[in-house]
Amino acid sequence: MADWEKCHTFAALILNFIITMKRNVFLKTVLLAVCTLFIAVGCRKDDSPSGVAAKMQGTWMLKTSNSKEVEDYLKKSFIEIKDLVKKYKLADGKEIFAVNNINLEIEKGDIYGIMGLSGAGKSTLIRLLNRLEEPTSGQILVEENADSNGTDSDFSKKNILEFNEAELREYRKKTGMIFQHFNLLNSRNVAQNVAFPLEISGWQKADIDKRVDELLEIVGLSDRKENYPEQLSGGQKQRVAIARALANNPKILLSDEATSALDPRTTNSILDLLKQINKDFGITIILITHQMEVIRKICNKVAIMSNGEIVESGTTKQIFLSPKNELTKEFVAHLSHDTFRTEEEIKRRKENSSGGKLRLKLKYNEEQVSRSYIAELIRTFDVEVNILGGFIDKVSNIIIGNLLIEITANEKKVHEIIDWLTKHKIDSEVL
Repeated sequence: MADWEKCHTFAALILNFIITMKRNVFLKTVLLAVCTLFIAVGCRKDDSPSGVAAKMQGTWMLKTSNSKEVEDYLKKSFIEIKDLVKKYKLADGKEIFAVNNINLEIEKGDIYGIMGLSGAGKSTLIRLLNRLEEPTSGQILVEENADSNGTDSDFSKKNILEFNEAELREYRKKTGMIFQHFNLLNSRNVAQNVAFPLEISGWQKADIDKRVDELLEIVGLSDRKENYPEQLSGGQKQRVAIARALANNPKILLSDEATSALDPRTTNSILDLLKQINKDFGITIILITHQMEVIRKICNKVAIMSNGEIVESGTTKQIFLSPKNELTKEFVAHLSHDTFRTEEEIKRRKENSSGGKLRLKLKYNEEQVSRSYIAELIRTFDVEVNILGGFIDKVSNIIIGNLLIEITANEKKVHEIIDWLTKHKIDSEVL
């Protein structure tokens, strides 16, 4: 019997067992994954007609056996925040809300971004998620395997606010934290910093050494294990902090402004690393940031916070392409959206810009802000211009402006308008 036949037969036996099961959705899910593994292993190198047929049949088996309850289990939220409130009492007796009635659902494997201006409450929210701060009211429900009787309830959600000290310790072991300023111990070298949480957890020396080597390999710092924090760059320090956060094989990784102290190039490398960790290990990442570029690059979902409340949430694509809240619109106005558009949408926009509607993002420098370029453009080319959004900002005492406009014009005028903008040294981007 060929390898593919053996694996296919074994997968079929597992599948028959799954079909007879009435409970334990999680076990069903695991067994389906095992089916997938056997089919993949058995058929990976068999390109014969029989092998191809087995692959097709295996795919069909998995699709048809994927019951609604299994599907529902996989879609179930991993973290559920309900009516979460954190308020502080001031000296004069007044109360302020740092977090006000937050409701969120975060699924397994999400990279969930939480964004807002300074003082919005996002850092308070993330500290509530690992109980570094205690909420005033509400619930934080996290799925965990608490029992061992083999029932579906093994994977029910537990309210972490009701955990005793022992339960909270175990929860924190499975919840890694990355800080803005790294929080490394200067008296310890790289390897010792990464080893620290393992020492606290009671690991044996040989196991610690092995695990540290694995983690430093993941973050690309195997050659820096003997270095001390003062000998590292900011990006290297953050990689050490990430390795330390991964030490106890966490299910959740909390990132509090982890890239805000880094330059753009280093920021991108850290974000790439986090994305790879999420992909390789399936860790759910909750990422606090005030940078919309960070959200766009790494997050699949996002919530916008203002004054302790969530004013808008959804998939990153939804937020960027169809923002509803005024604050959200301001956040995304100056960013290109092509990252989230399909090839068909991009093609359609290009067709529109060659004759009909032309959508442009204009960037002004300090000298150009005060001049009425839009009025000049209308007078010069006799075209209809619709202003969609924009803002003026100050960067290092330099005033800059961004304007999103839509122009109705034929193909000839479109080219003339772009040439005119170039002549006046206005940076333009066709959207």
